[in-house]
Amino acid sequence: MNETRITYQGDPALVGVLVQMLEEEGVEVRWQPPEKRREVPGMVEPVVVNLVAVGALTGIKAAVQKFPGQFGSKVDVEGEDDEPPRFGRHRWPENASGG
Repeated sequence: MNETRITYQGDPALVGVLVQMLEEEGVEVRWQPPEKRREVPGMVEPVVVNLVAVGALTGIKAAVQKFPGQFGSKVDVEGEDDEPPRFGRHRWPENASGG
Protein backbone atom coordinates (compact mmCIF):
# COMPACT_ATOMS: atom_id res chain seq x y z
CA MET A 1 0.00 0.00 0.00
CA ASN A 2 1.22 3.45 -0.88
CA GLU A 3 1.42 6.57 1.20
CA THR A 4 -1.04 9.30 0.34
CA ARG A 5 -0.39 12.84 1.51
CA ILE A 6 -3.37 14.80 2.75
CA THR A 7 -3.36 18.50 3.59
CA TYR A 8 -6.10 19.82 5.86
CA GLN A 9 -6.84 23.55 6.17
CA GLY A 10 -9.40 24.86 8.63
CA ASP A 11 -10.64 24.64 12.19
CA PRO A 12 -8.14 22.71 14.35
CA ALA A 13 -10.98 20.88 16.11
CA LEU A 14 -12.17 19.28 12.86
CA VAL A 15 -8.87 17.69 11.79
CA GLY A 16 -9.38 15.07 14.50
CA VAL A 17 -12.75 14.23 12.95
CA LEU A 18 -11.05 13.65 9.59
CA VAL A 19 -8.41 11.41 11.19
CA GLN A 20 -11.11 9.39 12.96
CA MET A 21 -13.05 8.96 9.71
CA LEU A 22 -9.90 7.75 7.92
CA GLU A 23 -9.16 5.26 10.72
CA GLU A 24 -12.73 3.97 10.59
CA GLU A 25 -12.06 3.13 6.92
CA GLY A 26 -9.04 1.03 7.92
CA VAL A 27 -6.46 3.68 7.01
CA GLU A 28 -3.36 4.25 9.16
CA VAL A 29 -2.79 7.98 9.68
CA ARG A 30 0.45 9.66 10.73
CA TRP A 31 0.04 13.27 11.82
CA GLN A 32 0.86 15.80 14.50
CA PRO A 33 -2.07 17.61 16.18
CA PRO A 34 -1.87 21.40 15.73
CA GLU A 35 -0.92 23.68 18.57
CA LYS A 36 -3.84 25.54 20.07
CA ARG A 37 -3.62 29.23 19.18
CA ARG A 38 -6.07 32.05 19.72
CA GLU A 39 -5.67 35.53 18.29
CA VAL A 40 -9.05 36.88 19.37
CA PRO A 41 -10.68 35.61 22.57
CA GLY A 42 -13.29 32.99 21.67
CA MET A 43 -12.06 32.58 18.08
CA VAL A 44 -9.82 29.81 16.84
CA GLU A 45 -7.23 30.54 14.16
CA PRO A 46 -7.38 28.19 11.13
CA VAL A 47 -4.51 25.72 10.81
CA VAL A 48 -2.77 23.75 8.08
CA VAL A 49 -2.06 20.13 9.02
CA ASN A 50 -0.19 17.60 6.87
CA LEU A 51 -1.20 13.97 7.25
CA VAL A 52 0.22 10.80 5.73
CA ALA A 53 -2.39 8.10 5.11
CA VAL A 54 -1.37 4.49 4.51
CA GLY A 55 -4.12 2.23 3.25
CA ALA A 56 -6.39 1.45 0.38
CA LEU A 57 -7.21 4.46 -1.77
CA THR A 58 -10.88 3.47 -1.69
CA GLY A 59 -10.90 3.89 2.10
CA ILE A 60 -9.10 7.22 1.90
CA LYS A 61 -11.46 8.47 -0.78
CA ALA A 62 -14.53 7.29 1.18
CA ALA A 63 -13.45 9.12 4.34
CA VAL A 64 -12.57 12.34 2.50
CA GLN A 65 -15.90 12.36 0.66
CA LYS A 66 -17.80 11.83 3.93
CA PHE A 67 -15.82 14.52 5.75
CA PRO A 68 -18.06 17.50 6.48
CA GLY A 69 -16.37 20.57 4.98
CA GLN A 70 -17.85 22.81 7.66
CA PHE A 71 -16.55 26.22 8.62
CA GLY A 72 -14.51 26.57 5.43
CA SER A 73 -12.39 23.46 6.01
CA LYS A 74 -10.57 22.16 2.94
CA VAL A 75 -8.90 18.80 2.31
CA ASP A 76 -6.37 18.26 -0.48
CA VAL A 77 -5.30 14.70 -1.37
CA GLU A 78 -2.10 14.07 -3.32
CA GLY A 79 -0.10 11.08 -4.43
CA GLU A 80 -2.63 8.87 -6.17
CA ASP A 81 -4.25 8.89 -9.59
CA ASP A 82 -8.00 8.91 -9.27
CA GLU A 83 -11.06 10.67 -10.56
CA PRO A 84 -12.03 13.84 -8.74
CA PRO A 85 -14.99 13.53 -6.38
CA ARG A 86 -18.24 14.76 -7.80
CA PHE A 87 -19.15 16.89 -4.77
CA GLY A 88 -17.72 18.58 -1.68
CA ARG A 89 -14.81 20.92 -1.10
CA HIS A 90 -12.16 18.28 -1.72
CA ARG A 91 -9.56 18.57 -4.45
CA TRP A 92 -7.86 15.62 -6.11
CA PRO A 93 -4.86 15.93 -8.42
CA GLU A 94 -5.92 17.80 -11.54
CA ASN A 95 -3.95 15.53 -13.87
CA ALA A 96 -5.55 12.41 -12.36
CA SER A 97 -6.83 9.69 -14.58
CA GLY A 98 -9.32 6.96 -13.76
CA GLY A 99 -7.85 3.81 -12.33
